[in-house]
Amino acid sequence: MTAEEIIEKWVRAGLDEADSYDFYVGEDISPHPQVKIAFDGYAEDDDGEDDESSMSFAVYLHKDAHTDGFCFPDHDIAYGAVLHRPSEEVYLTVWFDANDGSFDSQFLSDCAEETDVPYDQIVSVIEALDKRLSASEE
Repeated sequence: MTAEEIIEKWVRAGLDEADSYDFYVGEDISPHPQVKIAFDGYAEDDDGEDDESSMSFAVYLHKDAHTDGFCFPDHDIAYGAVLHRPSEEVYLTVWFDANDGSFDSQFLSDCAEETDVPYDQIVSVIEALDKRLSASEE
């Protein structure tokens, strides 16, 4: 499983645990405290109206997420915007299409270029965290 597929698995788990798809922007739907998966809004149709079947999620992965006892720290907010921590985390956008249950996400390697955390380290964290989370679910 690729790192992107693991992330999509986590987003799907968050969606599966939700009572509905009626989210507010910024709502964290992550089923795992080590990862933040924030609803980021809907796509727009040709008339500029929200297309509630196409949802965007901001997925944040911290370089220490795989360590024992890690809980994703809250972000600071300024002027209604999340203040990213490029020295500590990577952020990528994942789109979910409720019509067919499919996902589309940015390439993790592209997102890593915008951080100080090396791509290989991010992949290692994702794989180690997924292994730990999968073992705890058995």
